[in-house]
Amino acid sequence: IYLGKDEITIADIFKKEGYRTALIGKWHLGHGNVEFGPNSYGFDYFYGFLPGCIDYYKHSYGMNPALYRNKTLIEQEGYSTNLFTNETIHFIEKNKNSPFFLFLSYNAPHYGRCPDGNLLQSPPEAKNLPEKAVNDRAVYAAIVQNLDKGIGRIIRTLGELQL
Repeated sequence: IYLGKDEITIADIFKKEGYRTALIGKWHLGHGNVEFGPNSYGFDYFYGFLPGCIDYYKHSYGMNPALYRNKTLIEQEGYSTNLFTNETIHFIEKNKNSPFFLFLSYNAPHYGRCPDGNLLQSPPEAKNLPEKAVNDRAVYAAIVQNLDKGIGRIIRTLGELQL
């Protein structure tokens, strides 16, 4: 699915009003084509992926690298949920003194698109759980708990900065 080049997004509207705009996480409108990525639709900054899902650790769609900073493919180590949380906090802290619009779209708790198939992937702190699983409620719960912790960190940051 692609957005038409003439589509107006909420980011376009905020940007026009002087806001710094960012999308962190999943952008699933323009599947894999960077020219139809968020930077073409009003977002000043993009950190995330273009296909529908990625491997949480390799940041790939199957065998294809998929993690971007703006329109550039990047390599970075870490669990994607944690990377998106860290990047969100960094963006908030960097832009705390001016208006901003931030759209955060985690991939969690979606399965990861691993080279060996669509699998749930445990966060690094999930001890005694398989790293990858087809259908495991404990792994899914660990993914959601990790997501909740990340959201909690972002909410604390907003409170500390009085935003």
